[in-house]
Parts: sequence; C-alpha cells; structure tokens
Amino acid sequence: MAAPPPPTLLPIVASEAELLLQSLINQERGGRQLRRLKMQSKLLAVARRHSANMAQAGKIYHNSRLAKNIR
Repeated sequence: MAAPPPPTLLPIVASEAELLLQSLINQERGGRQLRRLKMQSKLLAVARRHSANMAQAGKIYHNSRLAKNIR
C-alpha cells in the first residue's frame, strides 16, 4: 500500500489583529524613514506556534531557537 500524499500547504492568511499590528508598526517605521515590513507566511506560522506555546505554559519568553524554526 502506497503512503498517502503529503498535505497541501495553504498560504497562511494574517488575521485582522495581525494586519493592524503590522500597519501600526509600518506607520511608525515610515515616520522614521525606514522601509515597510511585509508579512511572511513562514514567520507568521512560527510566531503563532510560539504564542500558543507561551499561552499553554502561562509565561512570556523569547524563542532562542527562532532561526532554526524558520528554515
């Protein structure tokens, strides 16, 4: 029996709150002549997973393995 095909990866869509945060950050950056930030699906997925982990642990902490999680 053949293995099932891998799941299709759909693009991650930013929530209204995530888009608002991005907009506010970009407004501040624009006032300082810095380039605007773009939403990236991979980073969004890592950030959501990290947020869920922090919520489950009941703590706020930094992810020291962030670069490894993005690749």
